[in-house]
Amino acid sequence: MTGLIDLKTNWVSPPSAVSCINNLYSYWQGQKGNKACPSKSDIRPKDLIPYLPHVFLVDVLDEINFRFRLAGSRFCDLTERRMAGDFIEAIFPDMFCAEVRKAWQQASDGATVLGRGQVWIPAKDFLQWEGIVLPLSESGNDVDTLVGVIEFRPRRAA
Repeated sequence: MTGLIDLKTNWVSPPSAVSCINNLYSYWQGQKGNKACPSKSDIRPKDLIPYLPHVFLVDVLDEINFRFRLAGSRFCDLTERRMAGDFIEAIFPDMFCAEVRKAWQQASDGATVLGRGQVWIPAKDFLQWEGIVLPLSESGNDVDTLVGVIEFRPRRAA
């Protein structure tokens, strides 16, 4: 890992040991069928109930601007803010935001993205995070939304 985030894209095997990540990825795969990616309307909240506290949706406004549409309670509790309607610059510090933007640009180009690292909030740096970001497209061509889940847990001792 050279930056703040350890990224993996377009994996073949299950990407993580975290159940909400694997469950969302499997669900996304099932919903996309033969398409490059599912649409937002293919993702039904009632199907995500077990891991809704970890889910987030992001609007892809253009290749560099991303805005949270919603964030689950675990994400909101950690950041101590609601996040819906906020651009990523309002949530993440500059260096971390640049890496998130790079990862989300890959997802907005159609990649499946898994990331992990230390939590970006100094008072909560005893936590690590792991998350997945997956593309959604209403048109079937351009990615307009990203769906993801994020899990927080105590960092392992070095």
